[in-house]
Amino acid sequence: MRRLLEQHHTKIRFLVVGAVNTLFGIGLFVLLMLAGKHLHIHYLVISSTAQIVAILFSFFTNRTFVFKARGSIRHELPVFCAPYLGYFFLNLATLPLLVEVAHLNPLVAQTGFTLTVLVTNYLWHSRVTFRSR
Repeated sequence: MRRLLEQHHTKIRFLVVGAVNTLFGIGLFVLLMLAGKHLHIHYLVISSTAQIVAILFSFFTNRTFVFKARGSIRHELPVFCAPYLGYFFLNLATLPLLVEVAHLNPLVAQTGFTLTVLVTNYLWHSRVTFRSR
């Protein structure tokens, strides 16, 4: 029973931290888009920069507040980043299609993509990255 309760606490913490991480990533993207607009920086460069920073932020928030991991950062960080590498390349392919072909605003396209990634992250991190050894 206690383990079941802990699993629910982990899921709740994941949802809260996931919301914070998502807002952080989207907020960073918005800020960089505003700055990039005046500097004429392409939205893919902005998206890539925002994703790298947001992934690092997400690693430390998930590690600290959700899974309370105490393992090696040198081991956990690459494992944590593995699914994001796939998302990163998928985003690089999808974002131009949504912006250039579907004529969506880059902010709308990036936000939609970000929200679709959220669910698979819990499964990966709970079963692979921060699993009890």
